Amino acid sequence: MNMARGSYCSNAKSGSLFMRILASLIAASGLYLIASPSVVLAGEGTVAADVAKCAGISTSTASLGEKGQKVKVYAFIIKKPGLTDEQFHAHWRDPHGTLTATLPYFKRYVQNHGIGSLPTLPGLTPMPYLGIPTVWVDQLSDLEAAVADPLYAPLDRDVDELYIRDKAAWLFTTEYSRCVSPTNKAFAPIKAQVFIKQKPGTSDFEGHMAEFSKALGSLPGVIGLTAALPLQGSDAPLFDGVVEVSFEDQDHFEAAWTDDGPDGALAMLDTFADRDGSRGFLSREERVIWP
Repeated sequence: MNMARGSYCSNAKSGSLFMRILASLIAASGLYLIASPSVVLAGEGTVAADVAKCAGISTSTASLGEKGQKVKVYAFIIKKPGLTDEQFHAHWRDPHGTLTATLPYFKRYVQNHGIGSLPTLPGLTPMPYLGIPTVWVDQLSDLEAAVADPLYAPLDRDVDELYIRDKAAWLFTTEYSRCVSPTNKAFAPIKAQVFIKQKPGTSDFEGHMAEFSKALGSLPGVIGLTAALPLQGSDAPLFDGVVEVSFEDQDHFEAAWTDDGPDGALAMLDTFADRDGSRGFLSREERVIWP
């Protein structure tokens, strides 16, 4: 996971720590950032226990969930021309993922491997990315320290063997968790990642996000659900919110997402989101650093 230049950028208050880190990362490796706010995932559990936990939130008060104390950072990467999908996924796991895991600043690191050549969620516009790596750090300054660390150099050199450096994009978040997926590092759930643009004229966007999260949590087969809102200090972020839903398997995902009724995921999303401006990504989560 490299701090590489991307096509998306959101502004932040001049003189803020965010801007100082942004300047440092751009100087080190040509990074542009998308900014957004994330839940600390914790505790032990089994698939059965977590399914029951997520089902139970359908009767709870709608809220975005518990606010995490760490910064969660997404990267969006397009595979290097000439690589097959299989070669991209294999190289990302090793050596790229192995090199990323040597950096001591990341509290968690997962690779969201896109399913299909153009991963998306039915009904939403696809993004051109094949992978979305994600790291958790205690604070933004840890990213600055990571770039300055000598261990970062071999990771940076490997970027051009894996993805198109100048087309990468980044998104900073603070996450809210309603229910957590099993904590087993080897567990690899199917994940629907929804990057939401608010529908013009919508009021109480956070309230709608909470209701949407609550409804998704009640769907059969859901074993994890988090939401995110834009990071304080950023202006005009690319998306107004993110919801990530983990399913036991692809069959449960397809049953939930292709439901055309009023309780289907797309129908719920349409109540507050701009469908044209929102994006979807279907992936399998692979955990590299996972306490």
